[in-house]
Order: sequence, then C-alpha cells, then structure tokens
Amino acid sequence: MSKGRFQEANRILHKCAKVNGVTLPDELLSNDIDDNTNTSQSVLKMFTVPRLLLRTLIIYFNW
Repeated sequence: MSKGRFQEANRILHKCAKVNGVTLPDELLSNDIDDNTNTSQSVLKMFTVPRLLLRTLIIYFNW
C-alpha cells in the first residue's frame, strides 16, 4: 500500500476474507488513505517525547 498498489492489496484482503469466511466492503481501501506519505520524519523526533527518550536510552545502554 505504501507504493500505491491499492488494487493488489484489496484483492489480497478479499481473498483472505473469503478463506476466513468474513465479508468485507466492496471498496475497503481508497487511494487517499494516507495523505502524509510524502512527508519524512527525523530520527531526532523520538527524542522529543520523554517516554521514547527514556526507552531509547535504556536500550542503548543495555546493548
């Protein structure tokens, strides 16, 4: 889906639903699901949230 292959993803999901005996809506996926696909995030973003900073530092020092 991140590469814009919505029809293939839709076909695979419907096949999985058929195997599992579940019904899905006809148009489960739309082409405008995520408008933020062109924005990039920085690695430094994880240091702005205190909980993520603490977990990252714990993992770093334990490694």
